[in-house]
Amino acid sequence: MEKGSNKKLWHEKYFNSHYLRYVNDLKLINEYFKGGEILEIGGFPFHLTTVLKKLNIPTTSVDIQPDRAKNIISDYKLKVIAVDIENNKLPFGNDSFDLILFNEVFEHLRIDPIHALLEINRVLARNGILILTTPNFYSLIRIKSYLLGKGVGVPYQEFMKIKKIGHMGHIRTYSAVQIKEFLTHTNFKIETYSYKSYRPQKITNLPLRTIEALIPSIRTYLTFITTKI
Repeated sequence: MEKGSNKKLWHEKYFNSHYLRYVNDLKLINEYFKGGEILEIGGFPFHLTTVLKKLNIPTTSVDIQPDRAKNIISDYKLKVIAVDIENNKLPFGNDSFDLILFNEVFEHLRIDPIHALLEINRVLARNGILILTTPNFYSLIRIKSYLLGKGVGVPYQEFMKIKKIGHMGHIRTYSAVQIKEFLTHTNFKIETYSYKSYRPQKITNLPLRTIEALIPSIRTYLTFITTKI
């Protein structure tokens, strides 16, 4: 993480840049969570976990390296378990959780995302909901980068994140069709999906917001609401 009095810590920058997405996550939780317990996959830096704790919603978070946020976990008494979701079984029984959050994690997986999805399906309750969000491969910003010859993403920076912040960056992004294929082959039923962008309502964003309103499929994020088959 960055140091120095004139620089914000990485998790603070992350919170500021993802604040509107967190708000949308909470709206989805409010809509789909009907009681029981929530499982959050890949919770670091535990902003959402902390909010759910403050809302008195029973939540367990799993993360590949939770010790990097041990002060936050301790201060807020969060329930966090160290799990490598691509290599290990989730340490829970079948049908344990009524809602599972798999938000902004899928694009980081580099070994076995199918294993992760099958384990999530196993621990999801029969009438439970999986919420999965991930960047949209066909977002306008990625199309623009590709057309300018810059490729999609900055691989060096994404690989360096494992050294800087403790988890791999974006290995790849997916289209809605590709995410659908993963989900349907791992025993999920897609109830609905949508394209999202989280931008401040500023006049400088008006042209971009207008284009995205006309062509929703080029918005920045994909959101899937699924149930267990």
